[in-house]
This record gives sequence, structure tokens and C-alpha cells, in this order.
Amino acid sequence: MVDWKESAKFVAGELGAAAKGAGKLTQNAVRAMTAPTHVCSQCGFAGKPIMKSKQNGCFALILLLCFVIPGILYILFTSKTYPVCPKCNTWNTMIPIDAPRAQALRHTEESVRHERPCPYCAEPILVQARVCKHCGREVA
Repeated sequence: MVDWKESAKFVAGELGAAAKGAGKLTQNAVRAMTAPTHVCSQCGFAGKPIMKSKQNGCFALILLLCFVIPGILYILFTSKTYPVCPKCNTWNTMIPIDAPRAQALRHTEESVRHERPCPYCAEPILVQARVCKHCGREVA
């Protein structure tokens, strides 16, 4: 004879495990969604671009209300979206991260300048500097 309470506990346990597994899948999906997909050629930002349209909503509305056919044509020809860098807000500068040019940009980004503050004026100078370029004092 089947004990219904035990089978209900088993099913509840399986559903709980499936829900926990689904939670892990969604966390992995979130990680994949937040991974950088593009690199900006202007500022070097690595992340996801914002897709924007060059369409002016007020102008489209006026055209639609006054001149129907030109309004429809305006909407059709300006509805294309372009990738925009969220950091510097420039159009068409986001390059896919797998592209060779993006790899070169990321490689040059990694060779960042190593700086330290000047002990006299607190301006950033290179670690190898002997003389501060801002105050002219010797910092050896």
C-alpha cells in the first residue's frame, strides 16, 4: 500500500530541488546577461550598449497629425536603432568584444599607466618619475 504522506513529501522535495536548480539557472543567466558584450572605441568602456533611435518623437507626432504619409515614411526610415555607449553617449562606437579591433582596444587598456601621488603637490605622477611634472620638485 502507498503512503500518500511520504509520496507527497517526496514530490515536494523534488519540486523544491527543481526550484533551487531553476534559481541557479537564472543566476547564471543573469551573469551571462551582465557580461560585457561590446567595447567602446572612444572611451574604452566594456559592457552592453544602449540601443537608441535617432527618431524625434515630437516631430513624428506632428507629421502624423498634419501629414499622414510623410509621418509614416519618417517613422519607417528613422526607426532603426543604433548602439550607444552608456558611458560617453556616442553613436556607433560600440564594437563586439570578439572583433579583432576590440581585442586590440582591450589589450591597450590593460597596459595602464602606473601612477603615484607626488609627495609635495599630491598630483598623479608616474612611479618611475624622478621630477614632478606639476611642481618641478625632485621626488626620487
